[in-house]
Amino acid sequence: MSDYTRYSRLATITQLINSNLDLRSVLEHVVTAISEEIVQCDLVGIFLPQEDGAFRGFVGKPEQANGLTVDQIIIDPAHDLLAQEIIQTKQSIYIPDTSKDRRPNRRSVEMLHIQSMLGLPIAYEDELFGLIFLHDYGTPMNLTSDEIQSVEAYVNMAAVAIRNAKLLSRQQSLLAEKQLLLDATRELALCSTTQEVLDTSFRYVGVALGNHNIGVHLCDAMGKKFRPARMHHHSEWTEKEWKKVHNQVQLDFEKDLLFQEVVRTKQAVLIPDVNLDPRPNHEACRTFGIKGIFMLPLVATGEILGTMAVVSLGEVRTYSEASQLLAQSIVDATATALANVIRMEQLELIIKARTAELHEKNGMLEQVVSELKSLDQMKNDFIASMSHELRTPMTAIKGSVELLKSGVMGSLNPEQMELVDMAEQGIIRLLNKVNDILDFSKLKDGTFLIHKTKTDYQELIRRTVDIVTPLFTKKSQRLSVNVQQMPPIEIDPDRIEQVLLNLLGNASKFTPKYGKITIHAELVDEGVLTTIEDTGIGIPSSCLDKIFDRFYQVKHEKIRNTSGTGLGLSIAKQIVELHGGEMWAESVLNSGSRFYFLLPL
Repeated sequence: MSDYTRYSRLATITQLINSNLDLRSVLEHVVTAISEEIVQCDLVGIFLPQEDGAFRGFVGKPEQANGLTVDQIIIDPAHDLLAQEIIQTKQSIYIPDTSKDRRPNRRSVEMLHIQSMLGLPIAYEDELFGLIFLHDYGTPMNLTSDEIQSVEAYVNMAAVAIRNAKLLSRQQSLLAEKQLLLDATRELALCSTTQEVLDTSFRYVGVALGNHNIGVHLCDAMGKKFRPARMHHHSEWTEKEWKKVHNQVQLDFEKDLLFQEVVRTKQAVLIPDVNLDPRPNHEACRTFGIKGIFMLPLVATGEILGTMAVVSLGEVRTYSEASQLLAQSIVDATATALANVIRMEQLELIIKARTAELHEKNGMLEQVVSELKSLDQMKNDFIASMSHELRTPMTAIKGSVELLKSGVMGSLNPEQMELVDMAEQGIIRLLNKVNDILDFSKLKDGTFLIHKTKTDYQELIRRTVDIVTPLFTKKSQRLSVNVQQMPPIEIDPDRIEQVLLNLLGNASKFTPKYGKITIHAELVDEGVLTTIEDTGIGIPSSCLDKIFDRFYQVKHEKIRNTSGTGLGLSIAKQIVELHGGEMWAESVLNSGSRFYFLLPL
């Protein structure tokens, strides 16, 4: 075969590797190219590693040999000295006469009448991806060094293909893990009861580990005694049977070495085979049929709330490091959500108790009112604390998504980029809602501060318009800006920008495609008057005097699917009032709205 033909085939395979992400298809082309290059070769097989250290046939030509399909052929380096040496040296080995070399597996040599063979490692940058073997039936191959080098060139292409497939698989796994963690964090944040939190956590941990045999033990209010609390409804045990066996076994958590280690260290422990480890309670394991256990602590603000146990029933199994880390991240988010709902449930119980006393003891009315005010403050503190705790994991997730988009972890295809963009948009929406809750909390307890400075109001409006322009572009809306010349004014630029962003964002949200939004600012006798007008759906007259109330959202058939906290307009109005100004609105249903705010000079 000519050099031109050989290089042409190499170029073709290279193009396939760069354009075809299906590993089997690429390796089949490599096998075909090798068998056509080495014309006297009867068999070519590519073998990929298994978890047990052996190599199983993946693709080959022909597809069957002596009645065995390629995937039925196993090469065990522990008994195949030739394969063992190739793996150790990562070098090709050509045996021109198998009768004079004891390294090949004698059973295979005799069964297939192998007189000569070539074995090569599929390796890239010292990483072994598999093995490839060539041989003939009953006759020697008589390979030349040029032919062996040609085969090695094709094998190098196979190594690149396998490496690319592994990189793609890792990227896809990472994307799936980040999306799973994002979904779990979002759902957990919306849970309002302990049962909802645990059921949500069970679902996501079960997906992360591929195991639904999950149970949770929670500690009492003093943080000392633990009790079986809840079990995954898809577990092989029912929750009723699970709790019943706990009572029969009389499991003493204070004497359970595994349980106490997890509680003391606040670290997860994986025991694939309980029979080989002294820490688990072996009597309880036998009763429950537990073969392996992965126990994770539920820790919030440094306090242990309980443990989550994922058990293997009927067989010994383990989990990859990535799966363990993902499960731990979900459990960490679970602990935060669980602490929040427990505190909320405790607060609700206290409020109910105090309300009952109010009906029974009219003479203690003043004392009860004082206690309710204190509880209200506790709720505000809880909201602020919850918001801060939610922002930390959400910010971390946002950073991870941005890292994926940057391409540092590898290039993303369009479908993957679209998935990452959706995740990023979801994170931004959640962060905006958390920020609204934080501002609301600060306004309510008086810690919301205004820092005034001489500000170019025209420049501030221009900068704000640049931020929201993509919103209008996406909906093909027209934005008209008309700002009068004026001297610098004394305001907090960041907070007034927040007001403008809220009003402009609402105008875009409630205005259909191709609509028009106008922002107008002028000097009047009382100060600077800013008007934001839209051609949107408008506001019903019955709702107009309530739109600045906290948590109020307009009920309208055209906007019933709009999500939000109901705090944006309330916060914007209070910011303007903290500047000594005022805000109001006018609207005609189905014709549009005008929002005004006046800032004193």
